[in-house]
Amino acid sequence: MLIISIGLFYFVHQWSQKNTEEFKILLSAWINGKFGIYTLIIMALMLINWLLEAHKWKILTHRIDRIPIFHSLMNVWTGLFTGSFSPGRALEFAGRVFFHRPDKWPELIFRYFLSSFIQFYITVTFAVILWPYLPFFSFSNKGAWITLMFIFLFSSGYFLLKYFSKNEKKIEFFLRKKVFDKFSFRTETTAYVKLNNYELMSITVLGILRYLVFTFQLLLVIQQVLPYNVELITLVSFISAYYLLTSVLPMISLLEIPLRSWIAYTLAGPAGISLVHITFSVTFIWLINILIPSIAGMLIFVFRFNPEKWSKLLELRKKES
Repeated sequence: MLIISIGLFYFVHQWSQKNTEEFKILLSAWINGKFGIYTLIIMALMLINWLLEAHKWKILTHRIDRIPIFHSLMNVWTGLFTGSFSPGRALEFAGRVFFHRPDKWPELIFRYFLSSFIQFYITVTFAVILWPYLPFFSFSNKGAWITLMFIFLFSSGYFLLKYFSKNEKKIEFFLRKKVFDKFSFRTETTAYVKLNNYELMSITVLGILRYLVFTFQLLLVIQQVLPYNVELITLVSFISAYYLLTSVLPMISLLEIPLRSWIAYTLAGPAGISLVHITFSVTFIWLINILIPSIAGMLIFVFRFNPEKWSKLLELRKKES
């Protein structure tokens, strides 16, 4: 994946070199404030997006380790920072739970992955339902496709949630005994707090709201950048497919711009959107939605981390083991 990313970066760089003038026009337009109000809207939507995620985390943790919404947001951004150094942000959970009580980590890690699964399932649902509207597909009966896929995905999601809800205690026990104890990091066995239906419904609704927010962000940027009109349903279907593929493919944040650009152009190219415009759009959203919160997460981690406290904790764990 690293080699592919480097290759794609070279391809995008070489292509953009031939279209430097277009890039300069777009950059100067944003820098000179032509799209100033839209930049402010996108920044506000970024904050709303992560506040929704912070609220999800607060709901997931409030009966285990109660924290205020601001601390929840700090934990979310710290997780985004730690996830930046692993493919697919696989280590995001580490930063997310790091400042919670260590004896609660197994439960919190399970809940993090459950929340991530729900968010991913929402992404899959929108992408599959809107798939017929992509420019390189031709469906004679789009209404029937949407109806069937909605029923199928809704039913599948319901049964999967029921399965996780029924077996979450077993999964948490596996994490506690097979993973943490294996690495000599013992966690106290405490009364397990099961997720209730209200909490599951809440994080699902918040996940849908998040999806709508970051979809609208990218849609807004593309519409402002493009010098011509593209059908709204075509843009929305492209965005849904783009978010699905970027969720599936493992990417390291520091190297994901070329891969994101390639995915976006592959999907949007048939609709007549140039590589310059789509690269500018997805890069701008990446800078706002990922890079800025990741930098905030790094600063939060640096200022919150207490080496003395953690060295004492590790020494205690070693003695226990």
